[in-house]
Amino acid sequence: MAFLYRLLRDDEVPTVHGLSAKKPLAGYTLSQHIENGSQPAFPGSQYISCSSELHAVYRLGQDSVRSGHSKYIRVCVINKASLDCDPNVLMFDPQDPVIDTLLTPKARRFTKRQKEVLVVGTIPPAYIVGDYIVTKKSTKTYELSPITYY
Repeated sequence: MAFLYRLLRDDEVPTVHGLSAKKPLAGYTLSQHIENGSQPAFPGSQYISCSSELHAVYRLGQDSVRSGHSKYIRVCVINKASLDCDPNVLMFDPQDPVIDTLLTPKARRFTKRQKEVLVVGTIPPAYIVGDYIVTKKSTKTYELSPITYY
């Protein structure tokens, strides 16, 4: 089974509410979102940023903790097969050569480093495998500790 990973904001509870974009009706290009999506002044877009690799999300989480935006690295694991089958969800994988041609050189560098996959639409709670706090155990080994909401 293939998974996507998303670094969570403190206000996101995907196992209860699912995931949705900050501005679902925005009209940003893929490159605009990729280049600016993590900037504090960016108002949000119609895309939900995910990654195909846990270590890429972990690196982003380290930056978030260092900058004081988060207390710990929280990640949700998403069942990619469920997204693939949902007609109400679009996925853009910049690693795809066709999608890659739509990107600016700067966006292309960002996506290659982060293994980014962008989702348009709502990701329902049923597609969320879990919500976890991530700790690094060794160079490429991570521990996922489940979070329970009451």
